[in-house]
Amino acid sequence: MIDENFIAKAYSTMERGIPDFRKRKRQIARRFVLKNFLNIIFVKPEKNYNSVFLLHPKLEVQKIFADAFKLDINSLPFLNKALFYIQLGYISPNTRIRVWAANKGFNYLQYYFNSSNITIINCGPSILSPFLVRLCENKKDSSTYYIIQHGLYQMDYKPYEFEFNNIACKSVVWSELLAQNYISQGMDAQKIQVLPTHLFRTINELNKSKKVLIIGESINKINKNFDIEYQQKIKQVVQYLKQNSDYNEFYFKKHPRALPSLQLEMALADNSIKILNKINLSDYSLLIGAVSTLMIEGLAVGCRVIQLSMEKFQINVGDYSLYTSIENLRDIKEIKEKIDRINNLKKNYINPEFLRVEDNFEDYYKKLLEQ
Repeated sequence: MIDENFIAKAYSTMERGIPDFRKRKRQIARRFVLKNFLNIIFVKPEKNYNSVFLLHPKLEVQKIFADAFKLDINSLPFLNKALFYIQLGYISPNTRIRVWAANKGFNYLQYYFNSSNITIINCGPSILSPFLVRLCENKKDSSTYYIIQHGLYQMDYKPYEFEFNNIACKSVVWSELLAQNYISQGMDAQKIQVLPTHLFRTINELNKSKKVLIIGESINKINKNFDIEYQQKIKQVVQYLKQNSDYNEFYFKKHPRALPSLQLEMALADNSIKILNKINLSDYSLLIGAVSTLMIEGLAVGCRVIQLSMEKFQINVGDYSLYTSIENLRDIKEIKEKIDRINNLKKNYINPEFLRVEDNFEDYYKKLLEQ
């Protein structure tokens, strides 16, 4: 049984202390509960006898652990039922119902993950994470929950609370600097492993096209004013490039999880910027963004990169220029200097302490199952 204190921490840790996160996650939970209310009634108990599982795996991680069981909750009715009760507990304003529902969901998880010495590899945020970590710990064997870095974190990133306090949880990061940050916040160094990123293997030669890609961000989910500042800065940079450079084609890659923004789309259209849903980064010579990991991925495939500094953004965003060949643009008055600098680059670079990049990254991840 899990107590009220654990349940409260399990739910709150996923909200990151940000009111807009809490609001959005509760909206998602309500929709899930309403959608699945009738579906779960006739779901029969089910046990899973596998020993290695993937939760929200990235494509490269799926390839590395090809024999692992993928936890696709939408196609696993009994696991979906467990999630239903955990989400029901999350949205319930009544403490007794919250504790009852969370325990019911947790008991279903314990029934489902039947094997001893299991390994769960997680590559993305999930409300199930703190419950699965407790499940691994309760088995009192070598069961382990790996939470793998799934994007470029800021150097002051704070891990989830369950990463600190549970011996069954191991944190896999791509940066020695990030590992040191975890340790400075109180995490035991033995719980952290620094492995190469699986985003890419090498840093390519610079591209020679004259195309510019502007990266769409999903920040408007937590800050509705983000798009206003972002579109203003995009407009300033694009106008400069059109008048003072050889860049002659401009595109915008929509973020799949961003909220619709008619104002942003109108601003892009007014500046002859074409909106795309799919891209090939190697087609572009210059990338412009603010937060997205895509800036680092673009750097690796040979794009020059400008990071726009967002003054009104409520979450601290790191300056990638401190660790890479990305140029950080704080003021439009610096635009000539920044563009001249990236145009004179011989090759992009990344500080290996900021991001570990190795050609044979698969070998390191496979060793997780040998521990």
